[in-house]
Formats: sequence, structure tokens, C-alpha cells
Amino acid sequence: MADYTKILRAIWREPRFTRLRSRSQSLYFLLLSHPTTVLDVAPVDFELWAGMSTDATIDELEVAFDELVLFNLIEPNETGTHVALSVYVKNAWVSTAVPWSRWSVGWTRRRRPLSRALRAYIISRDASVCGLCGQLVAPSEIDIDHIHPRSLGGSDDPNNLQVSHARCNRRKGARV
Repeated sequence: MADYTKILRAIWREPRFTRLRSRSQSLYFLLLSHPTTVLDVAPVDFELWAGMSTDATIDELEVAFDELVLFNLIEPNETGTHVALSVYVKNAWVSTAVPWSRWSVGWTRRRRPLSRALRAYIISRDASVCGLCGQLVAPSEIDIDHIHPRSLGGSDDPNNLQVSHARCNRRKGARV
């Protein structure tokens, strides 16, 4: 389980975050903690966000959203339906919170990770259903599986990717 105190301290030490206006900081934390956020990828829904805020209008949230993009704290996908958060995570391999851009859950040190936008697209397309066992995958267990493994010449093309449980993906290994 993550030590959320370390994560929050790391976020507050981030110069990009501390330069934000308070509305943008609030939106960032709303995105980070919202139940629809899966592996730090959130759907873009200004009406929902405004309904959750006690005093923010949709226009104010759009300005805050643009500021988060400008400061590279969020990255919208190509269609603008989802956004990847630049967050601080703690996982089994790292003892302190570190930026997403350097390390994230499920990434290995040697392999180039999938882009956040591609990851968000695959999760959305597959509706968080494991392509290996057919069951719904909890957000904390989502892994992206290469149907034809990279080690056997498989590509990062969306047609070669599917959502899977981390345990299902490990069990499959480098097999087709």
C-alpha cells in the first residue's frame, strides 16, 4: 500500500505544482482522487467536476484544466476524452515517491513504456475487461498485455494490445 503522506509531500515539493493557482491545484487533487480515475488516467468531464465542486463553474474549471496542461501536470489524449496525470506513485520497486515520468506501476527499467494516451485508449476501448480471462479488472490490477509479445517481435500497435490482470499477464509470459 502506498504511503500517501510521502506522495502528498512530493507533490507539494514539485515547483510546477506550487506555482499553480489554487483552483488548478484543487482540480488536480480532484482528478487524482476521483473514483473514475484508473491508473492515473481520468475521463474529461467538466460538468461532473463542476458538480463535485462547491464553488467552481465550468468556465473556471476549463481555465484550471488549461493551466494544468500548460504546466505539464496533465496530458490529454488525442481525442480529448481522457487525461493522464503526472503523479507521484509508490510501488514495490521504489521506496520513495517519484514522478510518473521516471517511474510508474508496472513499468520496467529497460523497456520504453507505452504512452499514457495509448494506455488510456486501450483501457477505455477494452472497458477494463481482461482479454485473457474475460473478467473485469480492478484499477489497481490493470496491466497492458502485448498479444504478440515484444520479445517475439510484437509491436505497440493498439491492435496488438489488450487490458489484462497483472497476474494473468505474468502467467501468460512471452507466449502468443
